[in-house]
Amino acid sequence: MNDIEQFLKENKPLEPAEGNFMIEVNSRLEAVEAVKRAVSAERSRSRALLLAALASGLLLGCIITAIIMLHPVAPGSLGTQFIVRLSMFLQGWARYIIMLLIAGGAIALGLAFASPRRERQV
Repeated sequence: MNDIEQFLKENKPLEPAEGNFMIEVNSRLEAVEAVKRAVSAERSRSRALLLAALASGLLLGCIITAIIMLHPVAPGSLGTQFIVRLSMFLQGWARYIIMLLIAGGAIALGLAFASPRRERQV
């Protein structure tokens, strides 16, 4: 116990002058608030980017699916045979694929918006 007391006595921080104490405390509090604002802005920016990526991915997937389903392709080359087989597959499973896309989108949006926000008290 004596070693701890001795250590604390030797490493005692310097006390600021009477007039500078409040200025230093306020500047430190402002620095903490600036860090809080920066972290909050970064979180909201990353959430916005995540939602933009989700929306663009869903939109692009729907557009590609619609193009494949609606584009008439004459069978012939190897690439067009793949597209014909894929469009025939999609025609048979279109309802299920659309339901899967809607369910996946709903789950992704639910996870994005319903994630618990941790409140920290200082």
